[in-house]
Amino acid sequence: MNFSQKTSLGTPLARAGILSRVSFWWLNDLFRKGYDRRLEPDDLYEVLAEDSTNALVDRLECEWQKEVHGTKNKNKSPKLWRAVTRMFMTDILWTGFSGVVMEGAKMGQALLLLLLISYFNPASQLSELYGYLSAGALSLLVFLSILFHQNYYYGARKAGMQLRVAVTGSIYKKVLRLSKMSQDASQTGHIMNLISTDAQKLDEFLLMAHFMWIGPLHLAVATSLIWMELGPSCLVGITLGLLIIPYQSWIGKVFGKLRQKTAVLSDERCKLMNEIISGIGVIKMYTWELPYTALVNKIRSKEISKVRQTSCIKAVDRAFDYASPGLMGFLMFVTYSLTGNTLSAAVVFSSLALLHQEFLELNELQYDRMTRLNPQGGEMGVAVSAISASWDPSNRTGTLDNISFEIGKGDLLVVVGAVGSGKSSLLMAVLGELPLTRGDIKTRGTIGYASQTAWVFSGTVRQNVMFGQEYNDSRYDKVIRACALDRKFVMVDSF
Repeated sequence: MNFSQKTSLGTPLARAGILSRVSFWWLNDLFRKGYDRRLEPDDLYEVLAEDSTNALVDRLECEWQKEVHGTKNKNKSPKLWRAVTRMFMTDILWTGFSGVVMEGAKMGQALLLLLLISYFNPASQLSELYGYLSAGALSLLVFLSILFHQNYYYGARKAGMQLRVAVTGSIYKKVLRLSKMSQDASQTGHIMNLISTDAQKLDEFLLMAHFMWIGPLHLAVATSLIWMELGPSCLVGITLGLLIIPYQSWIGKVFGKLRQKTAVLSDERCKLMNEIISGIGVIKMYTWELPYTALVNKIRSKEISKVRQTSCIKAVDRAFDYASPGLMGFLMFVTYSLTGNTLSAAVVFSSLALLHQEFLELNELQYDRMTRLNPQGGEMGVAVSAISASWDPSNRTGTLDNISFEIGKGDLLVVVGAVGSGKSSLLMAVLGELPLTRGDIKTRGTIGYASQTAWVFSGTVRQNVMFGQEYNDSRYDKVIRACALDRKFVMVDSF
């Protein structure tokens, strides 16, 4: 709700060439400013148009619509990952190439390190030129490794950020388009988890996705190179590395189960908090604060327990990840030494270097049975012709059955009835929130709906009233008086 504008700088990235992008030369001006003085928010460059939320959401929705239409004729369910793959194909290919060069340079460093250390062996007959060439090639591979390491993580982080923003924006737009029935089916806690947790996991996934195929390739090449140095002794350490794979698979399943249980508890807590906020007046009137506080604390304690279990297992897993390369090397070198071989610095250092969518398919508002007439001319405002509708498609009786009426310009229609008779459902049908099973609705102009539940966003009163539009003093005052907020302002000023 913050619509304030600030003057932003153009970004040199838009004008940077390939070499400048790869070497990050375009950031030099920013580094100079940071060297001369403390950087301020106004020193930050303007976001590229392609990185704006609107552009990213539009790209993702375009690919998603292609996926939906493409699978509809084949009687298959659309998959979000296919739409994401098409959207980020260029970034995926570039980061994949950077990852291969990065890992290849690291393995090349291990070989050159072996040759360079062999040159310093007193018994070596290698020429001085050989040593210089080995050192120069090693320096070049270190430079390439660092260069493509930064490009890989920058590209993956950028693509992950773009995906997270696009998914979050699409979820937000999807929520605004959901029908009332789909809103009831989607709990607020579930939507919050999609935005706060699941979208973040997509960001992290793009960072590590390429290692799913680079890892096995690296393992195969590294095993071959270590075999050349240590022989069969390397199988002990490699076996430990292979045993880590099912261990990681098991850990992943444990994390998945804990995450699922945590998500259920989070949904339950968010749902309860929404109910408390909605009925806070009744709770205060009957002094039910303590029972509801205990209920929230009980659910929160269960949620924290699952989070604590996840954190403990993650800590053990992270410690094992850091310790496993050293443990593999220890087992290999001990076996190599016990089998009668002599360890050398070249063998040790080179070997160690080598070791080192359900939400998007919910029903949206259906307008196929609603006709928008020209606002100019005609006295009819709303015409409902023999409509039938139901919140539950499996319910044959339906919520509304064969209802017809017309409302002319300036007319007032009052609908009365017992609780649960369908008054609100009738309004939802006119708005298009309740899908019709029969009949049609014609409206002229736009519809204004004053719900019993107010839509209030975080921000000032003026921001909630104007909603980003240019401030109009007379219109603002009319809205304040119509909502009886002028009296509230007087009461607030009196405190």
